[in-house]
Amino acid sequence: MKKFLGIMLMVLAFTVKIAAAQTVEISSKVASKSVDPTSGLVNHNSGVVESDVLLSWENGFYVQIWNSQVLHGESTSFGNSLEGYVGYANSIAGWDYDLCLGYTSAPELTTLETDDNLYACVQVGHSIEQVAEQLSSVIGSEVSFSGFARFEHYETLFDTDYEGGNLYSVGFESERDLSKAWLSRNSITFTYDDGVYGEENGFLSKLTAGLNYQLSENVAITAEGDLFAELSDFDGTREGLIGKLGLTASF
Repeated sequence: MKKFLGIMLMVLAFTVKIAAAQTVEISSKVASKSVDPTSGLVNHNSGVVESDVLLSWENGFYVQIWNSQVLHGESTSFGNSLEGYVGYANSIAGWDYDLCLGYTSAPELTTLETDDNLYACVQVGHSIEQVAEQLSSVIGSEVSFSGFARFEHYETLFDTDYEGGNLYSVGFESERDLSKAWLSRNSITFTYDDGVYGEENGFLSKLTAGLNYQLSENVAITAEGDLFAELSDFDGTREGLIGKLGLTASF
């Protein structure tokens, strides 16, 4: 793991050296529990601090480091986790795509274990403009709607306890300016998991309600609630309410 982090840091340093990042986003949030944002898998069933640094360039390349640390007690599964990504995201003929190489180290951050995972990922998506426009016309122009359909494929690159797989999602998002500083963001997503990480396959839904308060041009307070519901038998492993509160800065 140390070797991989060393390589990641060298890649990051080299990239920053040859071109300054167009965008830098930094966030840190306290969450009631750690949950995979797409598949709904619970990584740790009590409070965690999740921090993220994303550097992106105009040409589509990006580098991202994400960390989760439990607030109290011992870590379960991926409660204490460090993830690194190098990728390229762009669009062609109306289709958005994201190609990335990712690494997850858990639960010990200093050893290479079977819980660690090096993988390649491909994400392809397309906006659903017609339905979004109809929703805007019914509810009102003050609310901005967008719809999407997305496919995600994960391929593990060495022997690990976790397998690759696919996620198929469709959903809708809305934004509304409540005032000069307040912004409301809400979404609903339906996902089919065909067995990512070697888990059971099935359907689930995710309902998200969030508020942003803009403290300054670059810094915002974010509050968010995610409600996962199982639409097929996952034995209760992918349902529940997760709350998050934190700060986000972009430059």
